[in-house]
Amino acid sequence: MVCWWSVLLLAAFTHVYSLVQAFTTFEDTDANSLVQLRIGLSKTWEGETKKNNDTNSSSANQIVLAKMGPLRAMHGLTSTTKMLEFHNTLEHEVKRHAALIVQFTNHPGCQSHFYHVIMNGAFPIFAKMVWPFTQQGARPPRRQLYVHDMGGSIRLLTQAIPDFNFSFVPWVCSCCSTHCKGCPQRNLSIPAVRIDNQHFEGRHGYAGVPFPKAKAHRQLLLHYREYTLTFIPHAAEHQSGPDLVFISRNEAPVNSKNINLGSSSTGPQRRSIKNEAQLISAIARAFQSMPHAGLFSASSKFRVLHLENKAFQDQVAYFRSARMLVAQHGAGMLHCLWMPQGSVVVEIVIRKDPTFFQWLCQSVRGLKYRRFVAGAGYQVHVGLFLKEILLSKSVLAGPKE
Repeated sequence: MVCWWSVLLLAAFTHVYSLVQAFTTFEDTDANSLVQLRIGLSKTWEGETKKNNDTNSSSANQIVLAKMGPLRAMHGLTSTTKMLEFHNTLEHEVKRHAALIVQFTNHPGCQSHFYHVIMNGAFPIFAKMVWPFTQQGARPPRRQLYVHDMGGSIRLLTQAIPDFNFSFVPWVCSCCSTHCKGCPQRNLSIPAVRIDNQHFEGRHGYAGVPFPKAKAHRQLLLHYREYTLTFIPHAAEHQSGPDLVFISRNEAPVNSKNINLGSSSTGPQRRSIKNEAQLISAIARAFQSMPHAGLFSASSKFRVLHLENKAFQDQVAYFRSARMLVAQHGAGMLHCLWMPQGSVVVEIVIRKDPTFFQWLCQSVRGLKYRRFVAGAGYQVHVGLFLKEILLSKSVLAGPKE
């Protein structure tokens, strides 16, 4: 009898010791090991799901999770942080784990769109996972982040947040607008965090947002601007002087066939200025006669940019020297974030266009903002545009000293 009890105690001790070892060594597990663990758990999940195909999905899930035991306790829980809850960051998770799954909850746009991949992807990651470290004068530890591969512009995250390594995979749960992909998420071997953008993406500015939260959000956006400019220098060809930049949307993007979550249309397909060539020609002629005092200098140039196929760093570099931005309503207007203080932003809209960029360029950045309403199909009255906008003394006066 004593012998049997000894054997049982030894077996129990061995089992407890193995569990302790699993918990204590997880934090030092590298990303490759985590991926292998994910693959193993995925096979377990698939096998158990097939065995339980006569039961409902929730019952099958409970059986699988029960068999995973301590692994679920370590890896299956998800931390959720809301964008406007500034005290609730992911600093602890970044410190603790070598790899993290990052889920987004976003409405109404998707991170496959350039505006949303920056404002509702890169910026939230900065706010929750980078800023907690940089505000202390440090950098976050380099981690592996797994994000849903929704196509479009999502892979720009690698350039917009260079502190982390990104992997874009189909098995991460992500929801935007009315679409969800990768859900329910089955890969419990890597800890998951969720960033809830709380339906906030600038459509109505800070309307309905309490003043302290609006102030904190604006300040974080300005910190993200500073963070971005620390690793993206001026474009070499733009060192000569402050420029007038026109963003053209008449170019089909290379990645237009890769959008698989959210809208499947590209920028040029959604909207473009009907008489863009005429407008560009008129702006070029008018620019030659503009006074060099105030906003521009003798070294200033007029540039027409096509941004659809440009790397994020190149796009930011172009606008570090831009003193005036003229563009149709669209994601490229986001680049007012990087422009020098005192610059001018001119947005060509039709009446139904939302006011994302008036909020971002004027309310957040404090730049001089003008909104020109075009006719049907974005037909621009060129003479009126030159008189009221481009050659207006109030626009060309430049920043006050």
